[in-house]
Amino acid sequence: MADSTQLSDQYLLAKTLEKHSDVQVSSGSKNVVYIPDNSYGSYKSGSISYDLTSALTGSEGFGSLAESYIMLPYVVTMGTSGKLDPDKNKRAPYGRYSLTLKSGAFNVINDLSLELNGKQVLSPADYKMFWNNFRKQTESSVGDLTKHGGEDWFNIDDWKAVRWSNTASTYGDGFCANAINNLSSTLDKSHTQSVAPWQFNEGFFKRLMNNPMVVDTTDSAGAFGWPTHGTNATQQISIQSGKRCFREFAVSNRYITIAEESKIPDSSPETVGEWYYMLKLKLVDLHPIFRSLPLCGAMQMKLRISVNSGTTTIAGVSANQAKLEGTVFDGTSKVCPVMLAPFSEGSPMGPHESDKPRIIADQKLHISFGALQNKFTTAASAGNYLPYNTSRIYIPFYNLDNPSQIISNPVKKVKFLDCAAEPIRNKTGSNWPPTTGANANKFTLSQNASFTYQLSNTLKNTKYIVLTAFSDTTQAHYTSAKGVEQFASPFDSAPATSAFGNALRNVQFTLGNKNVFTRPQDFDYELFSNEMSKINALNGDNSPALVTGLIDSLSYSFSHKYYVADLSRLSEKDVPQSITISGTNISARPLDLICHVIYERELEINMLTGEVGYFSP
Repeated sequence: MADSTQLSDQYLLAKTLEKHSDVQVSSGSKNVVYIPDNSYGSYKSGSISYDLTSALTGSEGFGSLAESYIMLPYVVTMGTSGKLDPDKNKRAPYGRYSLTLKSGAFNVINDLSLELNGKQVLSPADYKMFWNNFRKQTESSVGDLTKHGGEDWFNIDDWKAVRWSNTASTYGDGFCANAINNLSSTLDKSHTQSVAPWQFNEGFFKRLMNNPMVVDTTDSAGAFGWPTHGTNATQQISIQSGKRCFREFAVSNRYITIAEESKIPDSSPETVGEWYYMLKLKLVDLHPIFRSLPLCGAMQMKLRISVNSGTTTIAGVSANQAKLEGTVFDGTSKVCPVMLAPFSEGSPMGPHESDKPRIIADQKLHISFGALQNKFTTAASAGNYLPYNTSRIYIPFYNLDNPSQIISNPVKKVKFLDCAAEPIRNKTGSNWPPTTGANANKFTLSQNASFTYQLSNTLKNTKYIVLTAFSDTTQAHYTSAKGVEQFASPFDSAPATSAFGNALRNVQFTLGNKNVFTRPQDFDYELFSNEMSKINALNGDNSPALVTGLIDSLSYSFSHKYYVADLSRLSEKDVPQSITISGTNISARPLDLICHVIYERELEINMLTGEVGYFSP
């Protein structure tokens, strides 16, 4: 107590004696400039570029890329094809809580490239953007989650609600993290251990609540029943304020008998709901280079992003029972950024009433997603519900009161982290269960499937390595959608989570000819915390008042398992070094591994002209 009192006295005395001096940093107001993209209304390819080289000519002050962000109109459309109940009174509508985005708005971005002063500083690569999930989950605090979780669409998914089935179910098939049907569900007290411990994913639920307000199909009711929305003001409010909205559709009048063979083609389903999102994508969430770049008077920058776009199809097997049929991506897209609510009782996709299921046998649901448009919704249609029909990049500019220090020393050396990504497949065992016989679909314990893999990249100045495991889906993971990766499923929370319950032991990383660990490690939360304290913890994680990271011990054990190793003490700045990974898969099924190697790079940039001198590859 004496020490605390003395510290308090010291603080109050110092505050009393401090001199009050006004520091004038900038004159005038902060000015935020926006630049539309160069797509000119065409977004079918999913590739969007921004050219700031000439667009910012004449802007006053110094721009901050660390505070810049992209506003991306993103459209998700759900349609139905195939058979419907012949009794029109038994057909249910689809509401705004039928689906939502996966954790992290940045997961709509597939890859990114950056040019500075005509030099390619960042290059696109498959799976590279998965690193952003690890960064966000380990660098954010609970305060960040509370304040910015809504605008970032970022809420940690719960392991407690996850279930798995390779046959159709009310939750779908494969890993299903979409349970939100029973907030008051009790803990599993059965001996079978065949259900989730607690059937409620709080993170998924919060993102559902973040969904847009409803534009009524007949303009007969305002959103939420509030008088401020009247009966038809919701759409105008959405357009004028730049907010997102959900366009409601009436119950289908299409009549298809159960015995009728003719179906609406899958290529042109009947739309049952449209979600219009205005996503705020902070540049620092897309790559850490934007946090390191200084204030610049002229920005000779060209930025290109590739947006995940495509269509996923869910097939009805019986009333309220569904399976994943497949996901077809546009271009090089990898991730289905949408999660679908389950078809179970009490869920938004559950039966509207006891006799009104939202999916039946031989019915299909198609979920299409993309920037401003998708397979079923045109850009022109989206313009009726969004404030503008382009994406924009917003950059704050500051008028500095005395920029003489920048003028006298305009060249700044910047250090930043970059990432090399590489998938590792078919290395961790192939013990699939038989599809027929007494042991059909029963996984046998395939422990001790050892693997050794040397990465193809040799990098300088490596800082750390992250290994993430996903399920090998080439066989038996889904009912029939073989080869559809975990993160391409609308029932799964990946890539924001790993393969649930995966386990590797005897893990060793070798940098050059040096082992990172003195002996192979059986990864647990303590080892993860120890490695993270070397990488990005404040004061080596020795200051309990300053805490970052959202992964606790249970989340790490079951859903957010990253195999991490600090390489900084063994790496050499100018010497390329090979990396070898070895370990033993003790999971009862084979895994696909995605490896991210993080290394430090440098560049010199002129803060007045935006010219780039030296930069390391």
